[in-house]
Amino acid sequence: MVNERALIRQLKNNDPTLRALSLSAYFHSASELSRLDFFNNASTTAARRELALAHAKTLLDEIIEALNEPRSRYWISELRLELVEQMRDGEVSKKFARALSLIESVEALHASSNNFSDAAPLAKALRSLRLLKTLELSHNSFRCPAIVSLSAALPKLTMLETLDLSGNGFRLTGMRALVKVVHRLPSLRSLKLAQLVDGTFESFSRATTTTSNQEGLETAAAYLSTRLHKFKQPLELDFSLNGRSSTVAFIHAFPSGDTARLKTLTLNESELTDGQVMSLSALLMNCTRIEVLRLDGNELTDHGAVTLSLNLPWLLSLRELSLRRNREITPRGVAALLAARTLALTVLTDHAAPPPRSVRRSMSFG
Repeated sequence: MVNERALIRQLKNNDPTLRALSLSAYFHSASELSRLDFFNNASTTAARRELALAHAKTLLDEIIEALNEPRSRYWISELRLELVEQMRDGEVSKKFARALSLIESVEALHASSNNFSDAAPLAKALRSLRLLKTLELSHNSFRCPAIVSLSAALPKLTMLETLDLSGNGFRLTGMRALVKVVHRLPSLRSLKLAQLVDGTFESFSRATTTTSNQEGLETAAAYLSTRLHKFKQPLELDFSLNGRSSTVAFIHAFPSGDTARLKTLTLNESELTDGQVMSLSALLMNCTRIEVLRLDGNELTDHGAVTLSLNLPWLLSLRELSLRRNREITPRGVAALLAARTLALTVLTDHAAPPPRSVRRSMSFG
C-alpha cells in the first residue's frame, strides 16, 4: 500500500532524496475500480469507484499544491503519471502543468494514457524542462492541433533522446510540424510513432478506421519517409501497428538515392506481405547504417525471406533481423537468410535454421 501522507510530507519538505516520483501508483485503485465497474456494472462497485475517485482527486489536489510551492526546487529526475483520469478535467491538467514547469530537474517524463483535455498548458510547461531526455506522451488522444502545439515546445529540449507519441492523432499538418522540429534536435536517438490514428475528432470516437481517415495517415506516413534523411543523428524509428496502407505509403515514399540515418527500423504488426518486401528492400539499400530491422507479426513467407536475403550482402551494418510471429516462414527461409551473409547476423524467428547438409547426412538412418 502506497504511503500517501509520506509522499505529501516529502514534497512539502523539499526532500532531496525524492529522485523518482510515480504518481500512477496513487491512482491505481481508482482505475482498477473503474475497470471493475465497466465489466460488472454493479452498483456497489460503482459506489466504491466514486469514493475512490473522490479520494484520488483530493490527493491529486494536495500533490499539485505541494508542487506549486514558490520555494519548490525539487531533486526529482523521473516523473511518472499514467492512467490518471483526473487529467481529463481542464482545470486539473492546467494546475498540474504549472506545477510541472517548476520541476526543472526532470530528465524523464512518462505521461501516457491520461487523455489530457488540453495540450497547450502541457506544451508550455515542457519549455521549462531543459534537462529532459525521455518524453513519453503516447495514447493521450492528442489530435493535430495538440501535436502542433507540443511540437512548438520541442526546440527547447536540446537534450531530448527519446520521444514517444504513439497512439495519438496525426494528419499531414501534425506530421509536418513534428518532423520540422525533431530532425534538428541534436540528441534525439529514438522516435516512436506506433499505432497512430487519424488526427480528426471523429476518428477517436469510432471503433473502426474509415477510408478517409486512413488516407490522412497515409499522407502523414509518406511525408515522414521523405524527411528521414534530414535527421542529424542515427535514429531508432518505431512505426509499428499503423496498418498496411500507411506502412506501404511510408515505404514507397522513400526518396531514391537519399541515405537515411536509420539505425533501427521497427515495422511490427503492419500486415506486410511478400508483395511489399521488394519495395522494402529498395528502402533498405538507402539505409546503409541500419543495424536492426524488426518485422515481427507480419504475413511474410519463405518467399519474402528469400527476397530479403538478396539484399543482405550489401547491408554490412545489419546485426539483427527479427521475423518473429511470421507463421509462414519456415526453417528453409531462415537458412536462406543466414546463407546470404558472411558477417555476423542474428535472425530471430519462431523456427531454427535446418542443420547443414553434412550434419543432416550424419543424422540419417536410412
